[in-house]
Amino acid sequence: MKQGCSQITFSECITDIQKKHCFSLRYRIYCEMLSYESENSSKMERDEFDDAARHFTIKSDGVDVGCFRVIQNGSTYLKKYISSDGICEISRFIILPEYRHPALLCNVIHKLIESDERLGLTPAYMIIKKSLARFAWISGVKIVKASPYFDLNGARAVYLFDKAKSIENHTQAS
Repeated sequence: MKQGCSQITFSECITDIQKKHCFSLRYRIYCEMLSYESENSSKMERDEFDDAARHFTIKSDGVDVGCFRVIQNGSTYLKKYISSDGICEISRFIILPEYRHPALLCNVIHKLIESDERLGLTPAYMIIKKSLARFAWISGVKIVKASPYFDLNGARAVYLFDKAKSIENHTQAS
């Protein structure tokens, strides 16, 4: 890790209580803040991919700052653009607003790349906005655009994370 950066860890959510915590974090962002999904009385943001997905919290120095899930073989959106057998999709990736700053985001993305084999995230794809892709690239995370842009709560594309190049660049910058 770069000097002055927080220690980033990922904790897999195994129990229903842990998963509900992720769903409530997602609700806060996707429903209340961004209005991507409708608000509901359960205060949980869920969809058809959650039952089969692996869910993780993102911790910075031991404090929950966000979450993401991993969908083996990808979502419907991913399958439209790439052959998704044997790959995984990192989705519902959020960092809570009070913790969102460039250094933390950069640190989290690098930790995802460094942890991909241990977490079973190879090869790893994300559907992201152009601005996040540009930020990742500037931060030394090498990603490859794997689809044209399409509308999914704004213009987004499928990106493949290139672990070898990203780790090499991150190590050189440290």
